[in-house]
Amino acid sequence: MRSRQGGYGGGSGAYKGKMSIARAIFDFVALTRQQTLNRFKKHVGSWAMVEDRCAWQPRLRHKSMWQTRGEIGGAWLALALATCPTLADKQTVVLIGDEDYSPYSYADAAGVAHGIYADILHKVSATMPNFTIELKTEPWKRALKTIEVGEAAGFYPPYKKLDVRPSMEYSLPLLVETVVLVCSSKISRTYKGATWPAGFAGLRFGNNTGFFILGKPFFDMVAAGELKLDEAKTTESNLLKLIKGRIDCYANDRRAIETEAKRLKLDMKDMPEVAVLGKEFSYVGYTSKRAKFPYLPAFMKEFDEAVIKLRAEGQIPVPE
Repeated sequence: MRSRQGGYGGGSGAYKGKMSIARAIFDFVALTRQQTLNRFKKHVGSWAMVEDRCAWQPRLRHKSMWQTRGEIGGAWLALALATCPTLADKQTVVLIGDEDYSPYSYADAAGVAHGIYADILHKVSATMPNFTIELKTEPWKRALKTIEVGEAAGFYPPYKKLDVRPSMEYSLPLLVETVVLVCSSKISRTYKGATWPAGFAGLRFGNNTGFFILGKPFFDMVAAGELKLDEAKTTESNLLKLIKGRIDCYANDRRAIETEAKRLKLDMKDMPEVAVLGKEFSYVGYTSKRAKFPYLPAFMKEFDEAVIKLRAEGQIPVPE
């Protein structure tokens, strides 16, 4: 016989038993969901993001048991709501690399990022529990602009230039690059051992567009008309200008110069090393405009933790 409560037989005692089981399941769902959100809050640091990512979930707090039971459609769906499925998905973070800085960072014909830094960042990404790193490449000057306006979360591999980018935050250092000055064979005989940069007054210098490796004193001399600067987008372009006599000297990382010279089949004897300008740590640099990236502080922390772990395991080099 069908009872007034809508079930079949069993009377009020059976109904109360069923309701007790349903409430136990509901309480378990609520408790487990809350524990999950609390754990996730530790990583994102904000309830706003948690609520945004779980906005699809039905609001259970102010519903009667009958309304809730009808909404979730049974115990199995109730248990499915115990966690927010999107929390299991890793947040993708895009990092922009230099498209023409071989062997450190470059793109193939299909636009896929390669190089020493790409290899390191892929390993870091695989180690991070809550984030996935996606690599893209752009010309360096455009990458700088992309970060300045907040269109991407970070880029690689800038040096830490606080006088040029005072508001930028950085990861732990990734590598050490050795910045050297190469000049034409004729110029090198005269200027080897000269004081940098004052001793090179009057010369013509090449530079990769957007690079600040030559330092503020150098650019101050350029602004004062004491040095001439002829920038090009790539290491290749600058080395070819140096060989053809269109510039007198060019500075970049030693390995980048040697790699490109070898690819172009240029003889380093025609552009000997005149001076070591310094050693620079390279980093991932992060945008200061974070409206689109509320998760960035959590990413930065987890990124550095992954770097420390991988270095301890010997999977990525220690910068020295």
